[in-house]
Amino acid sequence: DLTAFTAIASFQDSTAEAGTDMEYQVVEVDNGEMKTGSKIVQSRVIDNFIREPIKDLKAMVDRRAKNVTLNWEYKKEDKVRSFIIYRSRGEGKMASYQGLSPEESGYDQGRGKRKKRRFSFVDKGVRMNQQYQYSVKVIYHDGGQSKLSEPVTVDY
Repeated sequence: DLTAFTAIASFQDSTAEAGTDMEYQVVEVDNGEMKTGSKIVQSRVIDNFIREPIKDLKAMVDRRAKNVTLNWEYKKEDKVRSFIIYRSRGEGKMASYQGLSPEESGYDQGRGKRKKRRFSFVDKGVRMNQQYQYSVKVIYHDGGQSKLSEPVTVDY
């Protein structure tokens, strides 16, 4: 008497890194220790292109100089293409305000054992008695981008 059955199995490789070529093979071993292998399956781990957001975005108001300065730190790597500053005024919706390269944003070489670089942006387009909200997104050369940073609010 032969009994037929179908087994459904899945496998998720949590050790594979983005951009890596991988090969997998299923090997079946029966009760008599006889092994049968499937065809080798090749795959490439796809990058989801979502990167770490900026943390600890800070804003400083300077009424004498008539500006708001944003400061932040980000990972020490050279793959960053640009930073996109988002801004809203009052209760308005956050919108893309200005893009700048790492060099334009006060690029700090991060000497020594520092794992982060310092960046800044000066907003000279502010008006008195207004509230502003800022957030920053990072764009990478490979097309990846971070989520928006947590917003920071200033009363100018």
